[in-house]
Amino acid sequence: MPTRGLIKHKRGKSETMRIHYYIKTKDVRMTVGTWIVAGRIPDEDLEIDEWLCMDQPADIYILG
Repeated sequence: MPTRGLIKHKRGKSETMRIHYYIKTKDVRMTVGTWIVAGRIPDEDLEIDEWLCMDQPADIYILG
């Protein structure tokens, strides 16, 4: 693959060793849900707590 005009950057060992100074990570639980079933609204007996798995709640909910 031609690399004409491109500069290849390599991460130095010292930068890799200091990565925890630049990036903070955190584990999160996420639930994503949508209701698009031929333009119908959900049934009245839909239990939203079951649909969203509230027995193991998420940190972030994305609903659309």
